[in-house]
Amino acid sequence: MKIFNSDFEISLRSLLILDAYNTALDPDTIKAVDLLSIYGKQFGISSENLHGDNSFSFTEVASGQETIKTALKELVRDGFVTAITSTTGFMYRINSAGSSYCERLTSDYASEFKQAVNIANEFVRGKSQSEVQQFLYRNLLRRE
Repeated sequence: MKIFNSDFEISLRSLLILDAYNTALDPDTIKAVDLLSIYGKQFGISSENLHGDNSFSFTEVASGQETIKTALKELVRDGFVTAITSTTGFMYRINSAGSSYCERLTSDYASEFKQAVNIANEFVRGKSQSEVQQFLYRNLLRRE
């Protein structure tokens, strides 16, 4: 049993990310924003890590991609997100049911995560997906 980053938790975070962006995103972008939001301090873009300071944070990069895809499929199946085909694969966009659900997520963690997503959004704005991935990779190497 996973204590952290269960499929359900990743689904909720993905939904909150899609709600903040209100545009179609691919799984790689969602994963990057998720990592930047949770571990902003380690990436040097905020003053804290939402999941605390620990040595296992970056192991999520390798294991998380398939989990994000599974979470997104579940969000589509549950009627909160719409999948859109593109030339590069699937993109995902929150729909009105998903937005309505996000409005009801009012815990301290949800509020803190929403703020962290806004910080991550500011960081990635104007950068290509390749630039963001390179930034993540460089920071991962620096910590090994």
